[in-house]
Amino acid sequence: MDKSITQLIIWLTIGLSLFIHIAALIVSNTVLKSNIWSMPEAHASIEMFGSSIALFLALLLIVFEKSKRGTSHNIEIACAMIAMGTLDGFHAIVPVGQQFVWLHSLATLFGGLLFASFLFTKSGLSNNFIAPCIVFTASIFVGVISLAYPTFIPVMVRDGVFTQTAMWLNIIGGIGFFIAAFKLIQTNKQNDNINDLLFSMNCLLFGAAAIMFEQSALWDLAWWGWHLLRLMAYLVAVIFLVLEGLVILKEIKHYQSNLEQTVQDRTQALESANHNLNNALSDLTATQAQLIQKEKMASLGELVAGVAHEINTPIGVGITSSTFLEQNIQRINRAYKDNTLSPEELAYFIDTAEQTCALLTSNLQRAALLVSSFKLVVVEPSGVRIRKFKVKDCLEGIVFSVNDSFKHARYRVILNCDSELTIISQPETLSKIISNLIINSVNHAFDFSGQTDVNDKRLESQNKEALIKITLSCVDEQVHLIYEDNGKGLTDEQKDKIFDPFFTTSRNLGCVGLGAHIIYNQVIQGLKGSIELKSTINKGTRFDIKFSVHDNQTSSDYSI
Repeated sequence: MDKSITQLIIWLTIGLSLFIHIAALIVSNTVLKSNIWSMPEAHASIEMFGSSIALFLALLLIVFEKSKRGTSHNIEIACAMIAMGTLDGFHAIVPVGQQFVWLHSLATLFGGLLFASFLFTKSGLSNNFIAPCIVFTASIFVGVISLAYPTFIPVMVRDGVFTQTAMWLNIIGGIGFFIAAFKLIQTNKQNDNINDLLFSMNCLLFGAAAIMFEQSALWDLAWWGWHLLRLMAYLVAVIFLVLEGLVILKEIKHYQSNLEQTVQDRTQALESANHNLNNALSDLTATQAQLIQKEKMASLGELVAGVAHEINTPIGVGITSSTFLEQNIQRINRAYKDNTLSPEELAYFIDTAEQTCALLTSNLQRAALLVSSFKLVVVEPSGVRIRKFKVKDCLEGIVFSVNDSFKHARYRVILNCDSELTIISQPETLSKIISNLIINSVNHAFDFSGQTDVNDKRLESQNKEALIKITLSCVDEQVHLIYEDNGKGLTDEQKDKIFDPFFTTSRNLGCVGLGAHIIYNQVIQGLKGSIELKSTINKGTRFDIKFSVHDNQTSSDYSI
């Protein structure tokens, strides 16, 4: 409803209320002065109607407060309506008499005072949902006390005429209604809320009815006149409910009309986002494939370069040795043919040839060893036999074999494993892993340089026994192998490169740097497991290896 129309209705209502007021007083004091219309049933119906409207409106205003709808003073108006509605309900059910007038006067007094209450508070009762409950409880209590103890009620009517007590109660309540009406008009100017104007009109009608009360007598025309004004006030409340209902319906209709378009827009947005995600996923997959290929090529290039570098040295020495030997043979052959070969020259040749052959043999053996190591880097699942075996028996055999190769090194291996633990896996692969771990510890973790017997003083000076501990257990269908040594440990830089091919800290001792790389490949590719490294300087190194109890690769049979 437009604001100007609402203001016009307010002024028309004020004019109509004044007309009803004046007309009822004139007619009741002249033409119909002696006429009395005693209709308790009609009166009770009007009061119960007003009481129901007031209580329902109060409940609705509380709901509107939660959703920030309605007026600027929902809780204050709700409290006033609760007090009026509750006491008017008691007023409607009692017979005509002192209680009858007392309950109506209290309803007017409490309603007017509560309507005006927000005039004296800075923030009002906004979002105070306890206040309506307190007012309702207090109103019920006052109504019950009034019915239970009628003797304590002051005289409110005498010979059909209202007493000063009754008149003052209504006058004070009416003044409260007028104050509230002007306050709501000021609030409307600030907030431009049209519902504030509607309730200012509601307060004006209640105020006019309260003032008209003291000019009336029980059941006369003026008495029915202010009841008409109160009925008009409740009808204004009904108009408020209707207008709010129309606004809500309009919002619902608008929401429904836009819902389909909103759904379409969001569907299109989702389809567009999904399309973009699919494109991004395709690009990411392609990029990932490229990165994997680049990584493979980089690894292959690094491996090839490492192989070429490692083999180049023994091959180069072998070529140089064979060339030197060939030149000496040619020289001796010429001397022999020329009959100039002396015994001393022949003896020198034999000695040189023996040394050259020894050097050539050692370098060829070195090359053969390198090739053998390179073959271990490659994991070939098709050539690996999968079988069922007891883990501890397998580990004991591996440890014994490696220890036999390092009789010069004094270290001790502790093996913790259940003797009955049986798995289905690749014992050869496990053997490569354990043997390379032990070899790495002997070559890098422990300092055995110069040690030739068990009485070597180097370890004794360190006051620490070279110790390797292998713990193997089975948890949740996973084999958990923990390999630990108490050697010199690794730096952070060494830990980052430990699994790289050809990385070694002991190249001067002839180490190639493939041991850790072989271990990594055998665990990841051979056993389809995982490996984690932990190491601290001067405290040792630990490898945590996990793989499945049951190998997933195809095998025709399993045997112990």
